[in-house]
Amino acid sequence: MFWCFFNLLGSVLGSVLGSVLGSVLGSVLGSVLGSVLGSVLGSVLGSVLRSVLRSVLGSVLVRY
Repeated sequence: MFWCFFNLLGSVLGSVLGSVLGSVLGSVLGSVLGSVLGSVLGSVLGSVLRSVLRSVLGSVLVRY
């Protein structure tokens, strides 16, 4: 009887701790990866947009 109770308690605690640790690690890793990806994508998109705007404005200014 006690073994069954301990097995049930162990499985419940294991699943709860696993889900809590998974969500905590997921949120931490998600925020870190999100900020890193955001800065990298921001700089890449900024440089691409700058070059595109330069070429477009250069062609427009050369025409007129």
